Amino acid sequence: MSDESVPVGRRFSQVYLQPEALLPDSKRARMRMGHVVAQYMDQDTFGIVLAKKLGIPVPSNYRSAPHWPYILEKMELRDFLDTITVLHHTLERKFQQDRTRITQERLLRDAREIFEEEQIAYRIDDQGGVHLKIDAAFEGERVSLISGLGSARYNNVRSNLDAMFRALDESPPNYKSAVRDIFSAAEGLFKLSFQKPLQMNTTEIQTRLKPAIDRIYSDNTYALRSSQKQVESLRDWVDSVHFYRHEPSSEEPSSPPPETAILMVSQGMAFIRWLAFIDHQIMRSQPLPSPEGTS
Repeated sequence: MSDESVPVGRRFSQVYLQPEALLPDSKRARMRMGHVVAQYMDQDTFGIVLAKKLGIPVPSNYRSAPHWPYILEKMELRDFLDTITVLHHTLERKFQQDRTRITQERLLRDAREIFEEEQIAYRIDDQGGVHLKIDAAFEGERVSLISGLGSARYNNVRSNLDAMFRALDESPPNYKSAVRDIFSAAEGLFKLSFQKPLQMNTTEIQTRLKPAIDRIYSDNTYALRSSQKQVESLRDWVDSVHFYRHEPSSEEPSSPPPETAILMVSQGMAFIRWLAFIDHQIMRSQPLPSPEGTS
C-alpha cells in the first residue's frame, strides 16, 4: 500500500483488521452499544419498558449506566438487536417534537457508526428497526439505487424494490419473492421508458432498448459496443429470472439457493440503475409539447 493510498486519521483496526465477511455478532459492538443505551435511555424506566416489550428479565442494576455494556453482552442476539428499536421508540414522546427528532437522529447516527465500524451484518432503518445486511457491497448498491430513483415518476419501481428488500429481511429470507420483485421493478421501469411493450422479454428488449442505445451512443463507438453487450446481458438476466417466476399452468418453481438469488438481485439492481439512466436520456430527447393553438 503506497503512502498516497493509506487512509489518514482512521483507527488502525479500521484500516488493517477488517473482517473479510460481515459478522453475525460482535462483543465489541455490544459493549459500545451499551454505552449508547446508557447515554440515551430514561434511567428510571427503560429497564422496565425493555422487560415488558421483550419478555426478558432485566438486571436490577439497569439504572446504573456503567452496567449496560455488560447487560447487552449477556443478551440473546435477538434481544440485543431489539433493544435498539425499543430505545428509539421510547424517545418518541420524551421531549418536544424538534428535540425528539434530533435526539432520535443522533441515536441512529451513533448506532449505525458502531454497526459499520464493527462490520456486523445488520443495518438500521430510519425508525430504529434492525434488518439483515447481505454484505457491504450489496448495501452500497442498495443506497445508491434508491437515491437515484427519487422522483415521483419512479414510485412504482420503488414500491417493488421495497417489497424485494422486505422479502430479504424475512427470517429466513424469501429469496423467491425477492427475485420476482426485482424483476417486477425492472419490468415496470422498462414499460415506463418505452410505453408500448406489455412485458419485458428478450424480444422487446431487442426491439425497444437496442435502438435507444444506438441513438444515445451514436457518437461513441466503444461505449456503443459495450452497451450493446449489456443489452445482451439484460436479455440473459431476464431469461434466468423466468425460471423462478410462476407462469399460468406451470409448476410452481422452488426457491433459488441464496447465492443464486443474491446474484440475480444484485444484477437486477445494477440493470435498474442503468435503465433509469436510459430513461432520463429518453425523456430529455422527447420534444416539448406545442403550445395550444400552434402546430
